[in-house]
Amino acid sequence: QPEGSIMITFNSVGAGASQNHIHCHGWVCPPPPFLQKGKCTGYAVEGADAISSFKLQEGTTVSLLDYPCTCIKLSTTIDGVGGEEADKQWPSSILKFGRAITTVVEIAQDMEAPHNVAWTNSQNQGIVTLNSYVFFRSKAETNIPHTSDVFRLGASEMLGIFHCTGSIDQMNSLSGEMEGILGAVSKEPRDGIWKRVETELSKL
Repeated sequence: QPEGSIMITFNSVGAGASQNHIHCHGWVCPPPPFLQKGKCTGYAVEGADAISSFKLQEGTTVSLLDYPCTCIKLSTTIDGVGGEEADKQWPSSILKFGRAITTVVEIAQDMEAPHNVAWTNSQNQGIVTLNSYVFFRSKAETNIPHTSDVFRLGASEMLGIFHCTGSIDQMNSLSGEMEGILGAVSKEPRDGIWKRVETELSKL
């Protein structure tokens, strides 16, 4: 509580999974430190614009985001939660949303692309918004520019929140380099990935 206060994430093998890839993580959403400093209201990826998008039946919108790492966003809204219409709308909307996410993840698996998946939701005046982000990766880690340090990136970093357990020097070296670091682990070309997503989701 309240709705939307948790972000659920998954790291595949090669995409920051430190022990195994059969569990998810829960993160506070929006990130409290950023709210306390008044600098932002959510994860960086949530503010990314769509380069291209299309809509499936039952209301799921699929978008290729303008973001350093290739990211497919899936979103759906459900009106009238709690009423009689909700009982009819929830199953078909949720099932189509879930099938679309599954299909995008299967594309990443078929391409042997490491991937991260994130889910969140919010509610405003009875309208529920469900969002999922699937990041297509080329590798798990990359060098930090201008240093000899290697940084492993998981779903949190893909979303725009970098965790650093190293020295102050390592933390300072990340400043201003985050966009480049995300781009360095992106699966490209993203246009080809997007065409594949369009083709496969058109079959749903």
